[in-house]
Amino acid sequence: MSEDATEGKNSSEPAPQPPATPEINSAPEPEASKPSNDAAKENGSGKTEVHSSERKKEGKIGGDLMPEREEVVAVDRWGMVLLKDNIEKFDRTKPPTDKEIEWELKWASMVGKWDKYKEKLDQNNKVKKRVRLGIADSVRASIWPRLCNADVMLEKFPGLYQKLLTKKLKQKDEEQLHKDLHRTDPRNIIFYNKGLGQESLYNVLKAYCLYDPKVG
Repeated sequence: MSEDATEGKNSSEPAPQPPATPEINSAPEPEASKPSNDAAKENGSGKTEVHSSERKKEGKIGGDLMPEREEVVAVDRWGMVLLKDNIEKFDRTKPPTDKEIEWELKWASMVGKWDKYKEKLDQNNKVKKRVRLGIADSVRASIWPRLCNADVMLEKFPGLYQKLLTKKLKQKDEEQLHKDLHRTDPRNIIFYNKGLGQESLYNVLKAYCLYDPKVG
């Protein structure tokens, strides 16, 4: 059976997470209390335990969508927080299956041979099919910049991102940006309670808003 013939068997995947973005400026919001370094620890089962004493300040990011820290007992492999009432029935803490491992290897092979695929990328049916079936977790951070030609844009506009971050947003844009920021995946540990992920996302949203005001 060909490699592509087996790909339809692995069509499900968790929602893609945005690639890491260099943090230049922090979101101009008041400092929030952050958990201490010993607030989380690996428990040896692929989950990260969060101490129940780490309680979220009331009325902060995400409103009612944000769980209280005393309810959070673990984090799954995609960074989604697990609460007391769903930890037993949640299956995202299970180790990857053989099919998932096979899928990771196929994607790793494609990334390793990317020069073969990058020419006329929009016409490459194999890449299109594989993306639609689901990008493997381990290569998302490396494949998305390739798919959107980020390296080409960086060469074409050197220093533009950093320059945009030094500018100031209009008040209405700043307010809308924070609304979007606070409701973006609030149950993911990366975007949890003014974490580093929120700083990175703020910078990306701000830069794009200034770069393309009609869309941003």
